[in-house]
Amino acid sequence: MDNKEHEMDCGSDVSEVLQLTQKPMKRGEFWYLLDKKWWELCKVYLNDRQQVHNPGPIDNSALFQSTDNWTLRERLQEDLDYQFVPEEGWQLLVKEFGVVCEEQVIRRPVIEQGTYSAYCMVEVYPIELKLCLYGAKEDIVVKHLSRVTTLAQLESDMKTLFSVDTSKDTQLWSSGSVLNAHNESASPSSSNDKTNDNQSLHDVGLMSGTIVTLEVRNSDGTWPSSRPRYGAIATRSSKCVPGLCGLMNLGNTCFMNSALQCLSNTQPLTEFLV
Repeated sequence: MDNKEHEMDCGSDVSEVLQLTQKPMKRGEFWYLLDKKWWELCKVYLNDRQQVHNPGPIDNSALFQSTDNWTLRERLQEDLDYQFVPEEGWQLLVKEFGVVCEEQVIRRPVIEQGTYSAYCMVEVYPIELKLCLYGAKEDIVVKHLSRVTTLAQLESDMKTLFSVDTSKDTQLWSSGSVLNAHNESASPSSSNDKTNDNQSLHDVGLMSGTIVTLEVRNSDGTWPSSRPRYGAIATRSSKCVPGLCGLMNLGNTCFMNSALQCLSNTQPLTEFLV
């Protein structure tokens, strides 16, 4: 095949890629990111078929913070920094031009968002969670997960990650709150003995950087979290010096707890109210 025939063959493939970028996205598909500058050079080459304008191998290096850990730059924008192409379009481009290195392949899932009006989008930035077992925050494992991952899926993955027997009862914690607590009043045979299992990471408000812990039920049927912890809650029978014991956070109640501590340590106000 001579150069002219090769260029025409390439042109037909690229024309197909241009059309593929316009097709609607579907949940469960995978689309790829292309550096916008490389994509613009590629389109010029497609239009004039001149080898002098050949963009060379796919180069996504501009989309990464560094080549050490290949982490994407923050706040990248579609049409400004990158172009989406579906999997079949990516394969055509790689076949024709190649790619600088495998680390520059950016493959992302298409997810469905929206409650009343659902729409599909490419999840460019997955959620980065810090995972550990309850009471062992020194052994954190960082994982990137889709925001549509359910709590049941996360719990199952963490059991595998930390080699926890799948038959054991477990529940997830974050920011001092149980995410999918067991319904202790449900019968053992009930299939609905957990709350929020079908909720996604996005639904329960988990964001990148959040620590999620997996709590495993003790052999005696109790939970490790049911054991009293030093300084967690002050009771009338405790001998703690006033002001040295704080309140346990219930979700995002740290600001309220701080205000209550200030009020409780205002002696005249405390004496008036109590």
